[in-house]
Amino acid sequence: MAGKKLMSVALCAAMVGTMVGAVTVHAESDYAGLNIEIVSKGFQHQYWQAVLKGAEEKAEELGCNKLALGHHFDDVIETTMLNLLCAGNFKTMLPKLKSSNYEKMQIIRPLYYIREESIIRFIQNSGIMPLNCACMVAAKKTGNKRYEIKELIKNLGEEYQEVEKSIFKAANNVYLDSVLGWEQDGVRHSFLEKFED
Repeated sequence: MAGKKLMSVALCAAMVGTMVGAVTVHAESDYAGLNIEIVSKGFQHQYWQAVLKGAEEKAEELGCNKLALGHHFDDVIETTMLNLLCAGNFKTMLPKLKSSNYEKMQIIRPLYYIREESIIRFIQNSGIMPLNCACMVAAKKTGNKRYEIKELIKNLGEEYQEVEKSIFKAANNVYLDSVLGWEQDGVRHSFLEKFED
């Protein structure tokens, strides 16, 4: 393997709302012939942070420097709306961030710009069978605000053209000069700071 680099990625994908398990992908630098190995199936989770930490631990154990999550475009806008309407903050998912638990690990979301309906169509047409994580929320056996937000966005789309794109773009068009307060690097800020002299 002289002259060839080995790329390692741990994949814990939440495709179509279900965790499909942890997968380690090893690819040579020319990206020919992926060797995909199923490491473990369906993390059962009650809290997302516990799942993420577990996935990070497994990726670290396998020597990976990236953890790819399966969040897609619809997850991003639903999360933005959930935060706005239910938590009273304007926060969204980022396509790439540094792990807070492992210094050398990055968390990436390669499906960030892909619509859920496209993923569903791809899965149906390719014959891939996603694994269910046995989570009550994923199985739709318990109430979940995310489903209500999904329905709200769908209804807004009937009234406002391309509302999904507008919600998505809003996170990229934040004017800090017009924001009352924000948090950066764990420090709260206020627009009043401009007047402190």
